[in-house]
Amino acid sequence: MKILIVSLWEISDNSIGGTERYVVDLAESLARKGILVDVLMLSGKYREKLGVKYFPLEKGLDVNEYEIKNRFFSDFNNKKLSDFAEFIEGSFDANDYDLIHLNSLLFLHLYRSSRRVFTLHENPFEFDHNWGRGSLKKIKQIIAADKLVHNFIVPSSHYASKYNDLFRFSTTAIPHSIDVSRLRCAKSKEDILRKYNLKNILTFVVPSRMEIFQKGQDLAAKALGMIKDDIPDFQVVFSGLDNQYIKNVEIIQNICLSNKIKASFLNFDNISEAYKIADVIILPSKSESFGYSALESLSLGKRTVLSDIPTFEELASYTPLAIISRQNPEDFSKNILRAFKVTKDEEMLWLKNFDQDEWADKYITYYEKLLQR
Repeated sequence: MKILIVSLWEISDNSIGGTERYVVDLAESLARKGILVDVLMLSGKYREKLGVKYFPLEKGLDVNEYEIKNRFFSDFNNKKLSDFAEFIEGSFDANDYDLIHLNSLLFLHLYRSSRRVFTLHENPFEFDHNWGRGSLKKIKQIIAADKLVHNFIVPSSHYASKYNDLFRFSTTAIPHSIDVSRLRCAKSKEDILRKYNLKNILTFVVPSRMEIFQKGQDLAAKALGMIKDDIPDFQVVFSGLDNQYIKNVEIIQNICLSNKIKASFLNFDNISEAYKIADVIILPSKSESFGYSALESLSLGKRTVLSDIPTFEELASYTPLAIISRQNPEDFSKNILRAFKVTKDEEMLWLKNFDQDEWADKYITYYEKLLQR
């Protein structure tokens, strides 16, 4: 079997987002099972790694994922979706592949065939935020008028139900997997703290990209300001300083300054360093289609304070290390303090639910059934 995975996102060694990690993990897991896998990116450089070929659009056509809205979807409609598909389709020959795996609904008109599947990484809230109010409603109308059968996968049971009701097509939930060995850091906590000029004191880490509207770093900063008298000597580290969100750093800096808490804003060389120095992880997201950072943190045995969104609650059901909080500073501050009383999960038996080999097998089974129809 030969699969083409089509990604909105550039895949590189600096890719730290959950969606990029998903593409890499899926491609490499399938390759280990003997599946031939290519990954088409809208931007980036050609490379081969662990049996997977990553290649960009034809030379001169590449488009950064953060430019897509202005370039193609300033006015979201069916014609723009068709134009976007036409822009991409010359970069690969569909006849070379048994199946095309698309990682965004923006590819709705790309390779119109029953031999394709979509993974939906954006929930309805995120889709309208990213591509314009009412954009998902337009997608729904296009799908409803379409005679083609669509195959959808989502990483959470909650959104499988939501999308199943929305599109009236069967939507399969396959939660993401985790390779814990990738996240283990050989460096000592002390060495990492020195490297980034941080103090060796109690350290909270907020590892989400600095997209305040979705990730809620302002909530974390306000909550920590409310406990500075309970824990007088601590620091908080915010990471994920992607260039397109750098303006948000000043907003969080001002909240931290007004609350008189020590805050640092860093891009770590490797996300494993962020987890290594963390005594408690804080993830106050307002919306997540899955919550990869939460799975990473919990898989490393870190006490993790999470907002009460459905996907985080799904993950929290596996381990007591996850502390769920309502989305207000008062409740978050109480739960941050409560995190220190949580007993460590020594056996971590729940991780078998996120094994990468079993995850790849689920996808292969799904692909085989789809191709047999």
